[in-house]
Amino acid sequence: QNISSKMQIALLICGVLFALLAYSVYEPMPDYVLDRGFLTLGHSVWRIFDAVGDLTEYFCICESEVVRRQVFSLILPPPKNTSRVLFTYEQFADSRTLVARPLKPSGAALIYIHGGGWAVGSPEMFSETYEELADKTGITVFAVRYRLAPEQPFPAAFDDCLSATLAIFDAAKSLGLDAGRIAIAGDSAGGQLTASIVQQLRRSGSPHRPKLHLMVYPVTQVVNLRTGSMLQHTNAPILKAEHMPRYVSLYLAGSAVAARWIAENGHVTPAVRAAYETATGQTLPAAAAVEAASAGIRDSVASRVASLATDWRVSPLLATDLDQLDLPPAHILACQFDPLFDDAIMYANRLQRAGVRTRLIKYRTYHGRCRFLGTD
Repeated sequence: QNISSKMQIALLICGVLFALLAYSVYEPMPDYVLDRGFLTLGHSVWRIFDAVGDLTEYFCICESEVVRRQVFSLILPPPKNTSRVLFTYEQFADSRTLVARPLKPSGAALIYIHGGGWAVGSPEMFSETYEELADKTGITVFAVRYRLAPEQPFPAAFDDCLSATLAIFDAAKSLGLDAGRIAIAGDSAGGQLTASIVQQLRRSGSPHRPKLHLMVYPVTQVVNLRTGSMLQHTNAPILKAEHMPRYVSLYLAGSAVAARWIAENGHVTPAVRAAYETATGQTLPAAAAVEAASAGIRDSVASRVASLATDWRVSPLLATDLDQLDLPPAHILACQFDPLFDDAIMYANRLQRAGVRTRLIKYRTYHGRCRFLGTD
């Protein structure tokens, strides 16, 4: 009876702790979320890992994104070969690229750049999509791996993806591919890298011209983090508006030190404001006058973030020579309940003004839910 009483007390304590944990990680889903039960469960589990990451960051062990990467590596199953699609890892420049080859290749290829705020994610994230795409279309998919922030801040991701892209184009003939039928695609931060890389291929006079470029809910600028969609969808699933300043800080500053300052548009100097308004034709919302020094940010870091914010390798929307590049056709998929929705719309409009054949498709869903083969 004594043991039973202790067991009952232990179970009661465990029940209370579990209830407190569930309450702390529970997050109500917006009305537009259809798969609410699954997403709520996923969010709850993810917030537990976020809490672990926050602890490691608090005790100066590592940034929380490093913990997220470890979680990804544990929960993501390795790509599986099928009777119709073969997965291999191959080296292109400095990228250990995941390649999905169909049984009956068509000679066309897709270079894919994953998202994750330049700080998390991996080529394996969408292996099932690569398999489906290769199987249904005969396209060979090259999912590029690149170095991640904060350990490797800008320009590491851009340089890795550009080098891998050039290497794949250079090897097209030996790979049995038609170099004139290679497209480039990416989602979220990978969409930004896609846009910037395609611009660079044209800007540099490279002989390699992608057949088209596809951007899935892309980041297209890091100057205005108070766009209408950022303010409207602050609590959207998967990607929240508050995440973006942190990702930008990790990528441009190499740590989260500038996140709050960026969130308050402290990085928007008069020159940055002018570049944004010239490119978009929109007036940038008034920013809080936040001095870098008062925010605990070194002048060198503040100067770096402000100068890179308008760099086309980070903000392709703000490229000053867009109408001179003769870019290949662009396809942009945007999610209407996404903080990055306005980024996609602004870039589509800018491309159209530059005379680029542009197709914009809007889905009534949230960030991370839309795929380039359609919606789940």
